[in-house]
Amino acid sequence: MTSAVRASEDPWDQMVHLVRVGVADGDRPALTWRTWVEFWRAALRDDELREEAHEVYHRWRGLVQEVVRAGITSGRFRSGLNPDIASHQIVALIDGIGIPLALGDPGLPAGQGTATKMVTDAVARLLGMRPRGEPGAD
Repeated sequence: MTSAVRASEDPWDQMVHLVRVGVADGDRPALTWRTWVEFWRAALRDDELREEAHEVYHRWRGLVQEVVRAGITSGRFRSGLNPDIASHQIVALIDGIGIPLALGDPGLPAGQGTATKMVTDAVARLLGMRPRGEPGAD
């Protein structure tokens, strides 16, 4: 995933890619998220899996944090952001949509890409960007 993120030099494009991959609301979101839920469930009871889960999260948050830092440095994201806190918030937004996707929640707005758009819009606001479709947005 690191090379795919670095395919663009624009931190916002990189972040959109991370959100798209993280939310995974393409053809089979329920299967993808159920796999993660089962992994986390097993990790609650198995020390080795728990350690692996911590490592996966550490790498994932590190990649998100790297993109946040690049965006702040370039002036693309608002100054004053704490990259550590922002990366935790972004990962929480992605994971937060995963449970309804895993459950096939009928209350979740329908449409392929809808969950990604919801999270991308929230991340845009967090980073000081305007979501696409708003005046002055990218």
